[in-house]
Amino acid sequence: MKSALNEKIIKDYLESKLKNEVEILEFSFIGEGYYANGYKLVYKIGGETKTDFVRLIKPLNSGHEYPIDRALQMIASKEISDNIANTPKIYDVVGFDEKGEAHSVAKNIEYFSIGEYVDGGKQYTIDLETITQKKKLEPSDISQCLELSNYLAEIHRKKFLSKKESSREKIDLAKSLYKRATREIISSGELTLGVLDFDWEEREWASKKEIYDFVADSLVYREKIKNNYLRLSKVHGDFWDKNILFKNGKMTASDPSRFIWGEPAVDVAAMVARFMNFDLVNFGDLSGLFSKLTKIFMKNYLEKTSDAEILGILPYVFSFNAVVSSHPAFHPELSVENRKLWIKIGRKILESEKFDWGNADKYLK
Repeated sequence: MKSALNEKIIKDYLESKLKNEVEILEFSFIGEGYYANGYKLVYKIGGETKTDFVRLIKPLNSGHEYPIDRALQMIASKEISDNIANTPKIYDVVGFDEKGEAHSVAKNIEYFSIGEYVDGGKQYTIDLETITQKKKLEPSDISQCLELSNYLAEIHRKKFLSKKESSREKIDLAKSLYKRATREIISSGELTLGVLDFDWEEREWASKKEIYDFVADSLVYREKIKNNYLRLSKVHGDFWDKNILFKNGKMTASDPSRFIWGEPAVDVAAMVARFMNFDLVNFGDLSGLFSKLTKIFMKNYLEKTSDAEILGILPYVFSFNAVVSSHPAFHPELSVENRKLWIKIGRKILESEKFDWGNADKYLK
């Protein structure tokens, strides 16, 4: 970045936006993700103290190199958060120049987003880790799993084309958007090819040729599904345990991104892949405690959505999940053997043409 975000830029923006004097009480770094940094902003206006969340996307790798790339991602995240439930809302996306002044988009060289700050809440990852320690499922674990499944079923209910929709223009747009959504599972800087460019080196668990042959096979698979435009739905886009918080029994799904309209299998595969990964790491197979969560999650989702077609879409999406799950930059906790298994699992699922959620252990044979 040519200019770092600072308190003056924030203060000037808020005073311009809110038409009142603002006192910045705190602007502090609170966490780093794979693609972005988060900050806590506390300020006083008109005698009232407010707390917001500020996000800056990193410029290196992942298709975020140009400022316009980062702006596009933030604007997309705002639109997604505006249109799905139980996610922190993004209030605005703001640009500023090398002098630290916020103004016309045409003159901006950097961007940040400002939105709702989630105070507290336990990351779902902690609950999954607790299951491995207890070596059993409690009723609360099952109810949380059902809540996740219900949440996805509900947001995926919103389709780009309604049953009454007959506009040729909107149908043509749906076809184009669905092709784009499925294409970006491979081509996006945050998804398959971007992950492979993220400090990937030829390692002992997979050669580059093996990986790219796998990606080529998934590309062939996409040809079979890319015209299913009636499936185009609202999605979260990054639905996994580190973006899920539980507080007082209420779930919040943070950091929605990537797809304003997309393929529901993206969300379903992301969560199921995490259940599978916890089984691999902790039990060495795909028939442990977390396979029970997979079955609960999938059975409920299919009952709520009647979307049997998703089982034929999931193998393609799992090609991304296999790549990211095997990558040391994203999952340093995995052993070499587990990384090998993830590539094997991805290939086996892709070859099966339908994801067999009730018998996932067969993908290890």
